[in-house]
Amino acid sequence: MRATSLLTAALVAAPVFAPAQTPAAPSKLVRHTMSVSVDPKTHRLKVTDEIAMPQGARPEFLLNGNLRLTNSTPPLHEVPLGETEAFFGINAGEAGAGGLTLKRYRAEGTPAVVKISYEGAFDF
Repeated sequence: MRATSLLTAALVAAPVFAPAQTPAAPSKLVRHTMSVSVDPKTHRLKVTDEIAMPQGARPEFLLNGNLRLTNSTPPLHEVPLGETEAFFGINAGEAGAGGLTLKRYRAEGTPAVVKISYEGAFDF
């Protein structure tokens, strides 16, 4: 259970997006297809996540600062953390609260799918 909670905290990926401008509203759901490797002995986490985005979404992600983005398609760029209230769930707190360091990443345009890989040491 603890590993599941920490995995949830590892990628706090709640994309922020503007609503689609089409007459028939497309799904606003984000779908994750993840491959996760957790090694409790070495405290390492490795994740590949293929994220199907709602139509018109402009993907932005928060990632635990202990983790390193290793690959992304399309390319993601780290941007200043700035305001984080637009993110849902555990992302709604103040950055740095409870010692959690976050990094913010943004993709260009409105891709239908974003594929990201990240890894790093994690205290679980």
